[in-house]
Amino acid sequence: MKNRIPEQKKLLHSRFFEYFPIDSTTIERAIDLSFASKIRINDALIAQHSLDLGLDGIFTDNVKDFKKIPGLAIINLREEEKQ
Repeated sequence: MKNRIPEQKKLLHSRFFEYFPIDSTTIERAIDLSFASKIRINDALIAQHSLDLGLDGIFTDNVKDFKKIPGLAIINLREEEKQ
């Protein structure tokens, strides 16, 4: 049991994930976004990287912070729980 890979790690290394490197331009924009939107840098990095890649949106349960980002489409993971 100790050598068993957690299900989350299996998913990360599956065909369902694709990795995109973050470049210095995205990091600089994220820093600016963090200050302008008053969000934490980790959220700003996720948002800015998504915008720079032209993604359709992000899945998150952190709607409070990400809704502050203009042009970022949000899919609320917990929306059904509120209904």
